[in-house]
Amino acid sequence: MNDHKTPQCPPWAIRAWPPILWQLTKSNSLPLQHLCTQVSPANDPAFRSLGQTLWAASCQHGRAAMAWDWVELSEGVFAMVDPMAIVTNLRLVDDQGEPLPSMETARHINGIVHGLPWQQAVEQAISQSPQTPGETRDTMPTWFVPRAMGHGASVRVAGTH
Repeated sequence: MNDHKTPQCPPWAIRAWPPILWQLTKSNSLPLQHLCTQVSPANDPAFRSLGQTLWAASCQHGRAAMAWDWVELSEGVFAMVDPMAIVTNLRLVDDQGEPLPSMETARHINGIVHGLPWQQAVEQAISQSPQTPGETRDTMPTWFVPRAMGHGASVRVAGTH
């Protein structure tokens, strides 16, 4: 899928990326793409494997990303570990540009994740997984590596006219 020589980004690092304000509208969808999935064997006999998956989009005002932990409950059945623990640099705003309350944001973020074919991406990563536990299965394209930003970086609103 991607060049395996490109740098990798741990999903938790998304918290350090500049925030992207994203206005929710029906005509404004975020074109998220699967960038990488990490697969590890589970230490718990109740689960087959676990890991993290990272999805991102390069939009007009920067790079937006979402990542979450997943677990394989049984062969080919994947679930998010905690739907309230999605790591993202998106800050959702309403039509007036005001930030959405936390619970409403969580509902919308989960709706975005629900619309992604992430289980298929995880299944593919597992099927291609080498024997080395915990090794990242896919890597990010070089166009997506976030640039270092100094203090005073501006935040731009994406999805507005």
